[in-house]
Amino acid sequence: MTRRRSHPHLRTNRPSPRRRRTPAGSGDGPGAGWAAKATGLCTFLALAAAVVAQYLGLWKDLFGHPGPPPSASAPSAPARSTAVCGHADGDVVLEPVGKPSRSAAHVVATVSCVLAPGDHLSWVVRKVTGTAADPHVHWTLRWDLDEGPGRYTYDAVLRTTDPGSKREVSVVLMDGGTYRNVKQTRDPQTNYVAMPSPAPVVSNSVLITTPR
Repeated sequence: MTRRRSHPHLRTNRPSPRRRRTPAGSGDGPGAGWAAKATGLCTFLALAAAVVAQYLGLWKDLFGHPGPPPSASAPSAPARSTAVCGHADGDVVLEPVGKPSRSAAHVVATVSCVLAPGDHLSWVVRKVTGTAADPHVHWTLRWDLDEGPGRYTYDAVLRTTDPGSKREVSVVLMDGGTYRNVKQTRDPQTNYVAMPSPAPVVSNSVLITTPR
């Protein structure tokens, strides 16, 4: 039996083939699948956030949330400033300023209405003399409050009045004809005028007493 001899020079020493490793981050293999899924999820979340933000902005616009204030707009006037004087209570409100001194007292009027053409808002002082059984009412017409809505100050001079004497300060509203007629009744010695009855008072009254 003949044994087959091997021939070393005919043996081929070829290396066994190795599997190529897929580098991290390449487009093949399971890692690439997870990366694609993560990218898609992030894109979806970004789109959802944008939609929610846009919806919330539209919601604010619809339901009146205040936007940015105008850069150079003047403050709006009070709603009552367009009302004509004499048509509502509280058009003219008086408040004393501190306590009267022996020489003076001060009253502030807040006007929240506009005058009709030809009308006059005027300070008046009402003083009662005589006795309880026989009182005498005297009116003194002072200056006008004719510059529209705002605050006006009346300064009462008390240095020439008797200690303990009293007077009431208020504001009257008269049309042009009544105003002229009242001014014509002024007594040059006392400055008293004859007011219509009832007097057209459109404010509260502030009592001023001369300190003793």
